Amino acid sequence: MTARVKAAAVLLAACLLAALTAGGAPSFPGRDGLIAFQSGRDGDMEVFVIQPSGNGLRQLTRNRVDDIQPAWSPDGRRIAFTRARGRQLELWVMDADGTDQRRLTRGAEDSSPAWDGLGDQLAFESKRSGRYAVHVIAADGTGIRRVTGGRGDSEPAWSPDGGSIAFTRSTGSNQDVFVLDPSDRIRRLTASGGADLNPSWHPLGTAIAFESNRGGSFDVWVMDDDGSRERRLTSARLHEFGPAWSPRGDRIAFASARIIHGNPDLYVVRANGGGRRRLTSHPAADFNPDWQPLPR
Repeated sequence: MTARVKAAAVLLAACLLAALTAGGAPSFPGRDGLIAFQSGRDGDMEVFVIQPSGNGLRQLTRNRVDDIQPAWSPDGRRIAFTRARGRQLELWVMDADGTDQRRLTRGAEDSSPAWDGLGDQLAFESKRSGRYAVHVIAADGTGIRRVTGGRGDSEPAWSPDGGSIAFTRSTGSNQDVFVLDPSDRIRRLTASGGADLNPSWHPLGTAIAFESNRGGSFDVWVMDDDGSRERRLTSARLHEFGPAWSPRGDRIAFASARIIHGNPDLYVVRANGGGRRRLTSHPAADFNPDWQPLPR
């Protein structure tokens, strides 16, 4: 892999409201964009978006299969997601309003898409090589290649500059966060003796949020990008998971449930752990949030 052009400053520099989707609905309502997530509120899993205030809920996908794991492109105009038909998992991409849905992969177990900093590639987890490994594909569905060795590697997250990929690796009975750097060197960032999962990069690339059960239940944690200064942000004696940074890096969205396989709802917390606020309240499961970047 080669280091890509620095994109973090581009992602944060523009704050203008722009771009209307079909039907006149704004792509970037307000100063903080939208939060995409998956929900079972229509009978199966579909992709929805909501404003960070908890208002403006909209459903983007409607079908009889599960659409899960939405991931915003760096310009906030497209959403990659996983479409699940039983054990067949495929990558899809659509416009921000749910239109122009198109399939990127076929006939494999491909999931957990994550865009690079320029929006021309996606990392994803796949079992196409026999064991889960991180792969990369061009945004037009061409040029699939494996970039990790297949040791139970999953949940990739691309750094804002496109140079590094954080991911989860199975380490015996545990899971830890690792990072693949631009020179193809893999470094271990966590070693808690439990499950450290779902890494999410700060929009400046200076920190990584993740979930960990090292305290018994899952909580949201944050560490510096080199794995130092681990600190816990949530401790509500619930299972809190799936962190996603706001485009300014001042808040984190996540899901919270009383039991692991319960019906989670979405919450937002400040980056220092304060100001906890609930966004959704529904009998069905709402989780896997991803926060729309600011328009370029």
